Amino acid sequence: MFIRPPAVRRVSLAAALLIGLAGTAARAEPLKPQDLEDNRQTCLSSCIEQKGDAPRCTAYCDCSIKGLGEQVTQEEYDAGKTAIGLKQQPPQATVDKLTAIAKSCKSKLE
Repeated sequence: MFIRPPAVRRVSLAAALLIGLAGTAARAEPLKPQDLEDNRQTCLSSCIEQKGDAPRCTAYCDCSIKGLGEQVTQEEYDAGKTAIGLKQQPPQATVDKLTAIAKSCKSKLE
């Protein structure tokens, strides 16, 4: 699930970014390129539908996916995806991490 504009972020956080925290980034496998691309496409579709501004949405989603790729491991992603599949919320630490990424990219939408 990818990271979305604030209005969409709450709904799409679980569905788009599918992240849970587990393990350490230093020893863990990075996110698979296909998972990053899937999240980028989900982010773009949702953002453009909400904002109607493809260039700004592209900048926002690219920033968000870059942050996701740099800060989330495959293990974290898979754990989050599993939690969401069970209709459970990812740990608060996950929500905090995604919120920080979204905030760091927010200016791309302005």
